Amino acid sequence: MSLREKTISGAKWSAIATVIIISLGLVQMTWLARIFDNHEFGLLTVSLVIIALADTLSDFGIANSIIQRKEISHLELTTLYWLNVGLGVVVFASVFLLSDVIASVLRTPALAPLIKTLSFAFIIIPHGQQFRALMQKELEFSKIGSIETVSVMAGFGVTVGAAMFYPFAMTAIMGYLVNTAVRTALFGFFGRKIYRPGLHFSLKSVSSNLKFGAWLTADSIINYVNTNLSTLVLARILGASIAGGYNLAYNVAVVPPMKLNPIITRVLFPAFAKIQDDTDKLRINFYKLLSIVGIINFPALLGLLVVSNNFVPLVFGEKWQFITPILQLLCVVGLLRSIGNPIG
Repeated sequence: MSLREKTISGAKWSAIATVIIISLGLVQMTWLARIFDNHEFGLLTVSLVIIALADTLSDFGIANSIIQRKEISHLELTTLYWLNVGLGVVVFASVFLLSDVIASVLRTPALAPLIKTLSFAFIIIPHGQQFRALMQKELEFSKIGSIETVSVMAGFGVTVGAAMFYPFAMTAIMGYLVNTAVRTALFGFFGRKIYRPGLHFSLKSVSSNLKFGAWLTADSIINYVNTNLSTLVLARILGASIAGGYNLAYNVAVVPPMKLNPIITRVLFPAFAKIQDDTDKLRINFYKLLSIVGIINFPALLGLLVVSNNFVPLVFGEKWQFITPILQLLCVVGLLRSIGNPIG
């Protein structure tokens, strides 16, 4: 199969999986927004925002550095695997120990147990990250899509089912941990058929990967601040309920383009990596990418902006009516970010 055929096939499977995952995510978010009170929903969203930064730090761009390299040795892969595991343990310990401090800074003591529980994900996640990267490098998106869909469905089932009897933020966090555990187990099971980590470690052999990863991590941190600082500031000044409302609007207007764009960009990254020495070919295909992104995102977001006054009470309930003007503004933000995303 040619690179073009692999890319198209990868885009198809990635699109199917992403649409299912986004749909389940929106259904789950809508369900929780309706049955949780505003404060509990706010606690959930703020705790997940905090964990998103830790997730960025725990990966350190290692997965993308593996994809970017045309050739990579077994020694390098093994070293990066154990480095990822070590980073995960460090991030877990840091987040767990700092949870009370973070909750105090945000003036929301109830966040501490949620953050502590979420921190256990960082012991689990690193054991599947490298295998996912290797599958992505070989454009095996049908397998990746299947694994991620199954794991999201497992987490969705636990969250929605348990929330009917226990409508508190901790319920959704347990669902998140189930999702993480299932995903890691499946990537580990299938990934070890491709490659098995050894017991070797050579930091010198992965210096170029770490340099690449450091720049990606710096970029991710800047994007994190740009994306999530407003939620944390709102949580500290106005409380978790307002932060949750803002985050709800953000997840409707800005997050879907951020999730949909990688259907294309995630598939094209390894494809572009294979033609990285042909600048003209890269340029032409990148402009095509921008055109497709605009055609997909602009009609949906402009339509949402127009109907937002009816959309909010119908979907989320009257208690969230105050987020309507926020949603309208964030539709404009979503348009701009949808174009900026492939550039990043």
